[in-house]
Amino acid sequence: MYPVALLNTPIMTTEGLYSLTPFKIHEIGNFLADRGGETISAIGHEGTAQVLTELLGFEVKVNRLILYSFFLYSFAVLYRTTE
Repeated sequence: MYPVALLNTPIMTTEGLYSLTPFKIHEIGNFLADRGGETISAIGHEGTAQVLTELLGFEVKVNRLILYSFFLYSFAVLYRTTE
């Protein structure tokens, strides 16, 4: 199973087939477990990483990462909605 890349925006910068499905924060654990639990952080700001660490229950590191191998990842795009 491929790792899940943690992103903080749903901007996709290359062609491909994407699906954007909303999750509640408590559902993310199951989403990750179903995909093997391995994550790669592409979260570029310390404050965002700290909040996600608290919400998700595991360390999310700051990592200004450009993901070139899009076909190797599932994505968890983590952003706030108005709900």
